[in-house]
Amino acid sequence: PAYMIYTSGSTGRPKGVVIPHRALRHMVAWTVEAFGLKPGSKVVTHPSFSFDASVIDLFPALASGGELHIYGEDLRKDLPGMRDYIVKNGIEGGTMSTQIGMTLLDTYPDLPLRYLVVGGEKLMPISKTHVRIFNGYGPTEFTVCSSYQIVDQAKEGDIPIGRAVPGTSSLVIDRYGQLLPRGFAGELALAGSQIADGYWHLPEKTASVFVNGPVGRMYRTGDLARYNAEGTLDYMGRLDFQVKLRGFRIEIGEIEHRASTFEGVKGVAAEVRDVAGAKHLVLYYGSEKPVDEAALKSHMAAALTDYMVPDYFVRMDPMP
Repeated sequence: PAYMIYTSGSTGRPKGVVIPHRALRHMVAWTVEAFGLKPGSKVVTHPSFSFDASVIDLFPALASGGELHIYGEDLRKDLPGMRDYIVKNGIEGGTMSTQIGMTLLDTYPDLPLRYLVVGGEKLMPISKTHVRIFNGYGPTEFTVCSSYQIVDQAKEGDIPIGRAVPGTSSLVIDRYGQLLPRGFAGELALAGSQIADGYWHLPEKTASVFVNGPVGRMYRTGDLARYNAEGTLDYMGRLDFQVKLRGFRIEIGEIEHRASTFEGVKGVAAEVRDVAGAKHLVLYYGSEKPVDEAALKSHMAAALTDYMVPDYFVRMDPMP
């Protein structure tokens, strides 16, 4: 194994994804070429190191003989600060969640970057910029990125998640694991060198999603997708109750499980909602008496990472 990184689980038990050196080496090889990295290239990483999106900055920059920069905590939510850092240090590119990356480019369309990789959420039509934008898609179980689209900024409408990265296959299958024709929606399955070894000490879970398919061992993502008329992939949402927020993949069940263990809470439901033009995590909870929401939030923060702690709490009496 090259590394193990945890991804969210639906029962309150996150899963450790084991990534082998084979998969990491393959990801590094195509990203160095796709992003045009070379000795002296300056790359900045924005994602947390507990989030696998950081991997696509860390290893390709170092493997190409480039220069790796790391945003400190004081800069990660500071748009003017991030812009100033890019200008001052001659940064060429890096990776950000879709929401943060697009907000940065919308605010500073003249940002002196050569490229920007975004992913984790659906990319909407963007303001025109000279920056080359890669719309990436991929689960932790397939070493960060399984497909990407270089955004055509002259075109309007939906932005696809592109074609499979070189040396891998992105398959659209039915519930029996059979390939579907172009234009038909089905589950997205991934095969090739970047596939993970499986989940740490979870053989049954590994066997349920890492299965044999038309082109060998493949990972069933649980995502709904289809190949469009141009032969690129359209992402169409989840097949289960998983959601994406600010680039992070979140199992709603894990949040609800933790909230339900707080004294006085009877019935919970979490969802991502638009609040004042931005996506936020909202927890609805039932209780016969008012509860201390600050204590409830602390209770959840003690077991969940910060992006899984709800921004808003709504008491329901009774819980519908």
